Amino acid sequence: MKINENRARARQILISGDWFLPPERIKLRAMLGLDSEIKEQLASTCRLPHQKEIRQGRDIRFRLQLVPLYRYACALCNVKMLLPSGVTLVEAAHIHQFSDSHNDDVANGIALCRNHHWSFDQGLWTMGTDHRVVVATGRFLENSPQQLSLSEHDARRLDFSWLATEHWPSQKNLEWHRKHKFIGTQD
Repeated sequence: MKINENRARARQILISGDWFLPPERIKLRAMLGLDSEIKEQLASTCRLPHQKEIRQGRDIRFRLQLVPLYRYACALCNVKMLLPSGVTLVEAAHIHQFSDSHNDDVANGIALCRNHHWSFDQGLWTMGTDHRVVVATGRFLENSPQQLSLSEHDARRLDFSWLATEHWPSQKNLEWHRKHKFIGTQD
């Protein structure tokens, strides 16, 4: 009996969290026959996940979808480091920040190494409609003696030709990034 209760609790936690989109949660509840009485019973006895756990679950799913599409390499500098365990240096970056868009679609993401993810989030660079890199030249100090500086990527077109077009960065999301995150260039 204890195993069944634990299984029911685990099922409720997984379905109630933000690991699944609302339509997916509805389908799962219907498939598993979770009616309102069972849900109320489980909710009263289960510890629901904290916001941090929910965010981690969402982040993991987005990363697991996006990073393999980019062959575990940074879209900007092409660095690739992949351990046999599957851990990689590359991260899944949201183009239109998730806290504002709640959009975990792969077209709202780009795989970037940690340096380029951070600089993208800070608005130090963005992409034009033709996928050319636009760097906020003159707006920040950088020193990269052992690798290409961010400024050296300016005007370079990122190649997504090997990626299915439905997985390319969305123009709508790129436009949002240019308008709301990119800090611009110094005139």
